[in-house]
Amino acid sequence: LMNVSALGVVKNNELIPNIVPKNAVGYNLIYIGKPTAGAAVGGASFASQAFEAGKTKEIEFGSNPRLEKATFDVFEKVKGALKKKKLMSQMSLKDMGAAGLTCSTAEQVSERGYGIEILTDKVPVPAGMKVHPLALAVGEDQERNMIVASNKATEVILKIFQNDAKFKKYGGKVAVIGKVLREDRFVMKDNKTVYCDIPVSLVTGAPVYKRALRKPAAGVKEQVFHLPAPKSLEKEIIRVISSRNVYSKADVFSSLIEKKAGHIITTPDKTDVCVIAPLKNEKTSARNKRIGMALVFGGKSIHGRNGTAEEQAYLATVLARLKLAVAGLKPVAVADGCNYGNPGNPEHYFCFAKGIDGLNKACRIPLYGEKEPMAVVAGNVSLKNTFISKGKEEPIDPSLIPTVFGYIKDSGKTVTTGLKSAGSILFLAGKRKHEFKGSEYALLHGKTGKNLPSLSPAQAGKLEYAALEAAGKNLIKASAVIENGGLAAALVRMMMAGGKTGAQIDMNAISNLREDYALFSESIGYVLEVSRPNALKLKAVYKKYGITLIPIGETTPLKSFSGLAGGKKVFDIPMAELAKQWHRVK
Repeated sequence: LMNVSALGVVKNNELIPNIVPKNAVGYNLIYIGKPTAGAAVGGASFASQAFEAGKTKEIEFGSNPRLEKATFDVFEKVKGALKKKKLMSQMSLKDMGAAGLTCSTAEQVSERGYGIEILTDKVPVPAGMKVHPLALAVGEDQERNMIVASNKATEVILKIFQNDAKFKKYGGKVAVIGKVLREDRFVMKDNKTVYCDIPVSLVTGAPVYKRALRKPAAGVKEQVFHLPAPKSLEKEIIRVISSRNVYSKADVFSSLIEKKAGHIITTPDKTDVCVIAPLKNEKTSARNKRIGMALVFGGKSIHGRNGTAEEQAYLATVLARLKLAVAGLKPVAVADGCNYGNPGNPEHYFCFAKGIDGLNKACRIPLYGEKEPMAVVAGNVSLKNTFISKGKEEPIDPSLIPTVFGYIKDSGKTVTTGLKSAGSILFLAGKRKHEFKGSEYALLHGKTGKNLPSLSPAQAGKLEYAALEAAGKNLIKASAVIENGGLAAALVRMMMAGGKTGAQIDMNAISNLREDYALFSESIGYVLEVSRPNALKLKAVYKKYGITLIPIGETTPLKSFSGLAGGKKVFDIPMAELAKQWHRVK
């Protein structure tokens, strides 16, 4: 499964509602986009089908990104024209997503108690192709939108779309295909046949199910995670940082980033989050131009295995919040991505319910400087993610993958990941504990591991607030959250992002765990680079929140990553070798 989120920015007075205005009876249904071929009929339900082990299924949606971009560009012209004529309040809009025409029309009118009439012979279809009315109703062809507008607004919209060369070049069609009815009816017909005439409220009034819940039977009991002490810490560090879940993915995202996009402040290889200043090049105040924002995902599916769905969702959300905080961005909202098994199975549904509980628990950590919880503003579900194995329906690992939104008033103050200069102190926030369930170190040794990272909401809040206050006071030179690969991977990430500065750590200062466990434990926390003159100020901030910072080492002019224990070097890896493993393409 892939979880994807998008972030948009709009002026308050340009927000287009997805519910028709009052007194919208007689408004036109305006089809915008690619002709309907009935692609992906049942696409929404397809996302909730079980798969047989060893077999794959495909469903074709079709995609035309050039048409999508052209449509966006025309919409900007439409908004400008409608604003000028003061007609923005006489329209509503929805994209044609799940169930296509049916949902994009019915959902716009149902709240007002109105109905709709769709004339199937007016719906654009590919030349020479006959499309069944059912396919027209629920086909999920991409790049399509449904506008509901008054007659005056319709004239403006049609004229602009019909005369846009790029929109037409890339296959875009615009047509009035029906109207809003006063009655609660969903009608689909042509000049000969009525194919459907049912209440709109039946289409949009989803039934409420009261499902049975049953706690899953205990899975394979996790044994205490223990490995023989490694003969070479260097080899273990290299093994971890070069693993597919840890090494740099810059070759992937760099190819997707628009090189000339002046609004990008930091890329994912420079911070734990990709920060943008969307208003940087707009005609607005200097204050608005500086505002930075970011979306960041969190979560590991394996954390939900063997009955820990609530913990998985909680940890995923907390970790995403911390990624924003250490970069100086205040977390404010989240969109959930719920990936679970069959809700008709009491055990699978139990995991779904517990996942929501975990999200709720993490969101109730108050926002920095406020009493309000973090808002859940959007989301999506993908259910019945199961496969048939030996005749039994098995679910995927329960996975809530949240996307947390954060902002910073001045994007120029974003704290980046790369080490800045030699002679700085490296501080650790968050104790290293024997927590290895789902850790990269355990997986590389063929084990699931034992003990999930444990952090109470109160502790999580303090780690978040302290980082935000310290960043706001410009006390942090660089930062990195500890996640896949543990402390060792976080430090290597900081070195690689900086490119010129090495690091030396004191293994005895980190914890009383065995050296490899201390390096690779994935207990929640983060590493900070701080200049020596600011060290006391930073400690004072963290003391305010009841957190003891642990000085674990320093940055060095030597281009290497080394560790000391009892005054002796226990590992020393040249930066060139780290870079070779970190940037490898597999």
